[in-house]
Amino acid sequence: MQANIQLDDVDSRILTALGADSRRSYADVASEVGLSTAAVHERVKKMVERGVIERFSLRVDPERVGLRFTAFVAVRNDGGIHCREVAPLLREMPEVLELHSVAGEYDFLAKIRTTHARALEEVLYKIKAIPGVARTTSTVVLNTEFEDRPLRLP
Repeated sequence: MQANIQLDDVDSRILTALGADSRRSYADVASEVGLSTAAVHERVKKMVERGVIERFSLRVDPERVGLRFTAFVAVRNDGGIHCREVAPLLREMPEVLELHSVAGEYDFLAKIRTTHARALEEVLYKIKAIPGVARTTSTVVLNTEFEDRPLRLP
């Protein structure tokens, strides 16, 4: 794992500005942080090269595309195959949006979006069919107050 990269105040402000809206022009960000457009462009380029910025992405409203049902599913692995072999199989499922390896009673916590409860049931059947997956526990989301919160660096 790479050591933490130290950012100066200007880099932090650039990241905060782009985190809120990565489509902002460098000229717009430059006027906010007090640099030239070229300087902002060069700093962003260096942060991409150093791996600070992993990607620029698109956020789609899940409800507007029919994914109205969200659940967090804890997955317990009890042999069969190693946990490291389970993760790639879960990654292949398009409904699994996030997967976290966790400590405690379960091995993974997955964020899953589907069209409805029956679709979640089908995903759970697929997860339970993975060799070594012993058990799942689901928590259905009733309402999302916020998610995908951009980082606000000090």
